[in-house]
Amino acid sequence: MKKIILALFISLSFTMVTKAQTTIQFLEGDTVWVNGEETNADIYRFTHIKFTGADTTTFVWVREEVNVPNGWETAVCDINLCYLSNVSTEEFKLNPNQEGELYPHFYTNNTTGTGSLRIVIYEKENPANADTCVYMMRSFGVGISSVVKADIKVYPNPARTTMTVDLPDNITGGTVEVYDMLGNKVLMNNVSGDEHVVNVANLPVGKYVLRYIDQNGTAYNKRFQKVN
Repeated sequence: MKKIILALFISLSFTMVTKAQTTIQFLEGDTVWVNGEETNADIYRFTHIKFTGADTTTFVWVREEVNVPNGWETAVCDINLCYLSNVSTEEFKLNPNQEGELYPHFYTNNTTGTGSLRIVIYEKENPANADTCVYMMRSFGVGISSVVKADIKVYPNPARTTMTVDLPDNITGGTVEVYDMLGNKVLMNNVSGDEHVVNVANLPVGKYVLRYIDQNGTAYNKRFQKVN
């Protein structure tokens, strides 16, 4: 009897774990930077989702504007259509092992600034099967000439109290900015040499993006984590 009960328990546990597995995901990760000049009428970056389930399934996406400056509008394109800014949620179906595009558009109306939105996607009949991506958008003026993903080094990473930013060769001066995962700017320092120490002691524990903008207007992004 004990062996039968144990076997049933193991079988039930395996079934619960299997059901809890996530079969939908954003392939680019949980945070994506989107950059563009203020004069661009429509700024976007393609991101993709993948469904690894065995049956055709209905999903729902929800657009949540976390921190969007006045004058900006946002909208979403999924695998079927591109929607107007007044549509904040929609259903769609994915076939087994299907990949497709799901991404936001930012309409900045010639306004510089930093904003963020979150897209949540979940299975209609099983909302626990879900994934989220935060899009951190920066609309810049002509002073920023280009954006480089991660050509700088930061250490230690994770950091507790201070963190050193090691700049690219032959680059000195500029500005260091730190953003949280909602797109809020939480720190800003001027840089005078080729190395800079950032005090992160007062930041809450979590993930952040450090952005260095050199004197030529090139921006460099690097993610880091703050720990206790």
